[in-house]
Amino acid sequence: MPNIYTKILNTIQYITSQINNTSTELARVQKEVDEKAAEEQVHAQQVAEAEDQLAAQAAELERLWKRATEGAVQDTGGSLMALAQLQTKTLEGRPSQLTEIFHCLSTTL
Repeated sequence: MPNIYTKILNTIQYITSQINNTSTELARVQKEVDEKAAEEQVHAQQVAEAEDQLAAQAAELERLWKRATEGAVQDTGGSLMALAQLQTKTLEGRPSQLTEIFHCLSTTL
């Protein structure tokens, strides 16, 4: 019959083994978490860069739209109706955008 010290030693060894296994698993999981966090940071940076690029493109489009609108108004003698007719022809088949165009014109002029 094993004595009490042998049982205690076996129990301590078992607990130590479990702690080591848990530590190994924790290290593995932590590595995965770190890798995923790094990937997410790269993706977040890519999204931020894409948003910046999109904002720059939107600003450029707005600038071009304003210049084109001002040019069209000047070309039509400043007549909003003539400009609206011109844009209606340009946007044929897309009448839902006319409201937006009139809004843009009213804020631009």
